[in-house]
Amino acid sequence: MIDLRQLPDRDVVFGYAPQRLLMLMGRPPAPPGAERLGLARRSVLHGAACCIRRDGTASMTIDYATRIAEIDEYSIELRKLIPETLSAFGGLSRAAQTAGSLDKKTKELLALAISVAIRCEGCVAYHARGAQRTGATRQEMAEAIGVAIQMGGGPSLNYGADALRAFDQFQAENRTSATTA
Repeated sequence: MIDLRQLPDRDVVFGYAPQRLLMLMGRPPAPPGAERLGLARRSVLHGAACCIRRDGTASMTIDYATRIAEIDEYSIELRKLIPETLSAFGGLSRAAQTAGSLDKKTKELLALAISVAIRCEGCVAYHARGAQRTGATRQEMAEAIGVAIQMGGGPSLNYGADALRAFDQFQAENRTSATTA
């Protein structure tokens, strides 16, 4: 836990945490020093760069390309420690995503929908990028997300919104790359 008393008098910035920002009113107790900084709420972080201001408002951003880079960095470390496992997983992934009766785009959309339903932020990032790279449209993404919401309920709605945001980021990045090339 961060001791907020050790931070200077300014906005409090929390770094990356594994899933999503959730503001809970009054419980559990605020971190030490929160009162001095004017924070009436306890912040539970799961997944985004977050800034909590003195007035209690917060902002959250996820850059999905950065998220993938962060995962890739530690995947390399895992590959050094458990090479057989990572090699087997890589083979499974390649086999599952190879076009057959279902084309690659459909498989990416399936993987994306499952990622949303099981609430896997990293998976959402990879498969939103994969769907964009295989030519999925924004409407196809939305419909796949709709199936995920049907299967996963309200939490899938939240991850579905993140999946669409990730797709849009990769689409914009692709357009920017195409215009500068």
